[in-house]
Amino acid sequence: MAHAAVYNLYTQVAADFGYEIPRFGPFWAPGQEEVFRQVSPQFAAGNFKTPTLVVHGQRDLRVPVNHGIELYHALLQKGVPARLVYFNDENHWVLKPGNSLVWYREVRDWLDKYTGAPATASGAGVPAANR
Repeated sequence: MAHAAVYNLYTQVAADFGYEIPRFGPFWAPGQEEVFRQVSPQFAAGNFKTPTLVVHGQRDLRVPVNHGIELYHALLQKGVPARLVYFNDENHWVLKPGNSLVWYREVRDWLDKYTGAPATASGAGVPAANR
């Protein structure tokens, strides 16, 4: 599962991530291009194979929504099972009660599908149809 995941460090430096705490320095600084290529997830996309539930909110200012969309499309292009859960009215956190219920249901269903076991303690041993 990738909730509000950073996918592209080049675009992440323009978000609040890069404003106060320069974790890697600007990518244009001498020697930084190689650091960005080593740690930015988009450069590892050729190796993606894990089924991934991608969750992102449109109003996320910490990790802008393009990261979730880019990750989702990379997974699709690789033929990796993927699902995008997009909240147009949430930020970095899913805070609205109705959206929270959707979030938990989506995570549970995804884990049930790919692990073969109930994902929540309250659902342990209970068939999915009866939860």
